Amino acid sequence: MSEYQSHGLRKAPATILAEVGATEHQWMAIFGWSDSKIAQRYNKAAQSKRIIDAS
Repeated sequence: MSEYQSHGLRKAPATILAEVGATEHQWMAIFGWSDSKIAQRYNKAAQSKRIIDAS
């Protein structure tokens, strides 16, 4: 499996979790991330989407 496919398999559920309001600590536990920077990136994107959808 290529790195691009692996990334897509991680990105899809992370994006869904972000859209339903999972916390950064929940993402970190689910995906085994030791740093919250990745979770913060998904959270920021989800917040932007919610703002756009609410307009």
